[in-house]
Amino acid sequence: MNVPDPPAPVVIEMNDGDTLRGTLIEERTDGWLLDEESGRLILVYPQDVEQIERNTESTN
Repeated sequence: MNVPDPPAPVVIEMNDGDTLRGTLIEERTDGWLLDEESGRLILVYPQDVEQIERNTESTN
């Protein structure tokens, strides 16, 4: 049985210099990010992304 990975907390560096932090809901050619600051869902396009890093720090 294939079980999908749980949503991953990530840091995304955009081509325009912005940095987004949140939880990546879908990973495809484009994906939805649940922004941790605003609580909004943001559609992220691959051509706008410089780098995506998994945030492995514990926030407890």
